[in-house]
Amino acid sequence: MKKFKEYLKSDRDEVQTGLDVCFSSVCESTLSGLLDKSQKNDFAILTAYRKTNSKEQNVSLNRELRGVLNTKKMGVYPLVGQWEECQDDSIPYDKCPPEKKRVVVERSYFVPRNPNISPDEFKDLIFELGKKYKQDGVILKLEAPPLFGVYDPTDGKELVKFEKGITVGKLSNMYSKFVKKMNVPFVFEGVETPNGIVYALKKFHDMGFRW
Repeated sequence: MKKFKEYLKSDRDEVQTGLDVCFSSVCESTLSGLLDKSQKNDFAILTAYRKTNSKEQNVSLNRELRGVLNTKKMGVYPLVGQWEECQDDSIPYDKCPPEKKRVVVERSYFVPRNPNISPDEFKDLIFELGKKYKQDGVILKLEAPPLFGVYDPTDGKELVKFEKGITVGKLSNMYSKFVKKMNVPFVFEGVETPNGIVYALKKFHDMGFRW
């Protein structure tokens, strides 16, 4: 955890690109609260990040994704997840020495379904955005018809099935199964929160949020 916190302070995507610098801290309890409230509600988790993109591209595309969700009147919560990536592709991950690993941070969005749209419309929107941003999978939970897992947005195929009673730990473990092709554990650290109230409100307004 210390290594991850140091990364957030010293080598953030937003510090490098100059975008979204109002976010600085991560609160796991907020994510736990969101999951508790969503046990009987529909939600999705998705991102525009791709390993092949540059930092600038990932941050820009994620801002674009957030803007699209906002225009659909979808409130979003910025999530932070991370894994350690081996810098030498020729070395199996379980044999990768510590000095060859680096922390990789992925920012995504927790998106509750707006009650003004149907579950089917919500699913179609999430899959459409997953395809637009070339995602291998999106997390989707619907009460009816019952869906809960990681899904391929191109064909709707279930890649990983989730059990009910989801927690932050279970979410990370299940997501790790999805990214098993990288053979690395993925950890959802929590919800990213802004620096200060006034500055944050201004930044949220600049991002397209309206209240």
